[in-house]
Amino acid sequence: LNGGDTVFPYLDISEEFTYALNDDATSTTLKSVTETDNHYVKTGSQDSHANLESITVTTKATANGAALSTVVTTNEYGQDYGVSDENKWWLGRITRASVTHERASETAITRASTFSYYASGAHAGMLEKEHVIDPAQLQSNGALLTTLYCYDDVGNTTKTITHSANVTVSSCTAAHVNTDSHI
Repeated sequence: LNGGDTVFPYLDISEEFTYALNDDATSTTLKSVTETDNHYVKTGSQDSHANLESITVTTKATANGAALSTVVTTNEYGQDYGVSDENKWWLGRITRASVTHERASETAITRASTFSYYASGAHAGMLEKEHVIDPAQLQSNGALLTTLYCYDDVGNTTKTITHSANVTVSSCTAAHVNTDSHI
């Protein structure tokens, strides 16, 4: 950007060391080490933009020890920016995020959410819905919980409507309970 004059700093890798004082406060003991590794993917016709694709956070008891827990967050971004002019893109609009928690000797747990945006009108490009995906239906994107975002004329959030899969909400002004489903 700007002939290479614009620079965007980012965090690639970080380490956090947690210590505990002993009873007489004369020495410390290393309690844990948390390592965070961020991976970015370049986008744009000239690789001029980047989105945070994944974050891996590993917690260990010692700097060189085995992992006690690992949390991996993976993000997906929409490539349909609505216009061909790269300068008018809505950058960083996430479409899906999944988080996997792993601990030694335990079953990994994955949670996911998808995001959709208003396609037209005064709120075009703004977040419309967030769907929390049922863990049993991660591949089919079966919504467990949905949040609808409502805005005023200048884009301020006026309300959010959160509902289960048993309720149908078609707009910010109406809610309809699906009587065919059991609550």
